[in-house]
Amino acid sequence: VVVGLNAASVTLKSWSQTVSNQFGGLFGKISHHFKSFGSELAETLKGTVGRFFAVEAVIEGFHELNEEMLELRRLSEETGENTNFIQSLMLEAKTYGTSLEALTTPLIHFNRLIGEAKLGVPQAIIALRDMGVIANANEVTTLDYQKALHNLSVEFDSLHDRQKQDALLNQAFGKGGFRLSPVFQKGTDEIDKMND
Repeated sequence: VVVGLNAASVTLKSWSQTVSNQFGGLFGKISHHFKSFGSELAETLKGTVGRFFAVEAVIEGFHELNEEMLELRRLSEETGENTNFIQSLMLEAKTYGTSLEALTTPLIHFNRLIGEAKLGVPQAIIALRDMGVIANANEVTTLDYQKALHNLSVEFDSLHDRQKQDALLNQAFGKGGFRLSPVFQKGTDEIDKMND
């Protein structure tokens, strides 16, 4: 009876080992397929998510570009300057760590002064003449913003004294005019290039 039980026990162990190996292999295959599917799914999702974020970044870039273009147009209309000059001022603002507003607000003042002179306001005509922007009142009728800025830059270059130059900029652009000194320090040729 003991020998029979031992033989049955060995057979049962062998059978259970075979069943276990077969199920283990089956579960191993299933597990491998799930791992493979999971890896493929993860790679697909990673690529899709990466593309999604890339598309989002491009869209955000377009929004920022659109906002900058609208700001350029607005500032160009407010100051009387062309967009090239405004873009140059944007770079100057970043370079010198000042706000763009601090550089464009004085331009609005200068544009207003030119407009008042064209309307015949005597104080504006005298101010432009004192700054060297015009030689006589008759020049006001043909004066445009770019020509006025050019003439102001020529006068700025001729002064050769920092305090006098800053005083001239303050006279033309108001009390914040001195902030434009680094731009005018580059010379008339550079001012003219910025206006192209």
